[in-house]
Amino acid sequence: MADTIRCGACGATVSLGHKFCGGCGGLLNPEEGAPSSRRIWYSLRLIKEDGSDGELFELSDKGALIGRTEGEVRFPHDPTVSPMHAALRYVNGKLVVRDLRSSNGTFVGIGDNVVLKSGDVFQCGEQFLRFETVSWLQEVAAEKNGSDRDGTSSGAPVDTTDVKFFGTPRRAWRYKLIQILAGHEQGAVYCSVSPVTVIGREGMDLNFPVDRYISGRHCSVEQRGTLFYLNDLASRNGTFLKVNGERTLNEGDSIFVGRQLLRVETRSS
Repeated sequence: MADTIRCGACGATVSLGHKFCGGCGGLLNPEEGAPSSRRIWYSLRLIKEDGSDGELFELSDKGALIGRTEGEVRFPHDPTVSPMHAALRYVNGKLVVRDLRSSNGTFVGIGDNVVLKSGDVFQCGEQFLRFETVSWLQEVAAEKNGSDRDGTSSGAPVDTTDVKFFGTPRRAWRYKLIQILAGHEQGAVYCSVSPVTVIGREGMDLNFPVDRYISGRHCSVEQRGTLFYLNDLASRNGTFLKVNGERTLNEGDSIFVGRQLLRVETRSS
């Protein structure tokens, strides 16, 4: 009961406000019987390619380093993991992950949705896409001022006549999705004129038919007012956002480090 405490000496239940135990007569401690604070311990569970559970990595009270050759959690046979890839530490009792300038980045599952900022990189299946907003009006202004497409001045005199360039008409794109290939090379570029772009295997706005890890209808990028969102559409393997700075982790969150998929688990003590 909430209005009683338990005697630490004999275990008898005593009403609050009593100084002595009615069972043994001992002096009561007001804190006896109160719920003790329970420490939450975190661990990382390796998820195998078939989706089954793999090795469990217990984290100390200082967290852990993840890498190929350094740290408490190592993946020596994965060349996509940097020697020192990511760090886990506790901030105000919460587990936080930070990417250590790794070559391929650290990615955390987004759950249902997350706000996208220009320059953010996300992963769906085996595809890595960089999101960029398009300031096409600024590009027009730059061209009128005699700038090249890369934003630098050409030094050539500006043609002030009303002659127009004969080419594909410019469209007011809302944002671009840029495919990142192996070696960080740029692949296909998708420019969206619609507020919503659905990404999947076939029949969507942006398709990757040969990617066996991407769902038929995997995720979407959506503009709502002045904000942009990345939404997971109940995909089989999830959608992941690259960590910029630090990211707080919760039980059940998934992390990609190189090709290694890890799940955050907890236990109390």
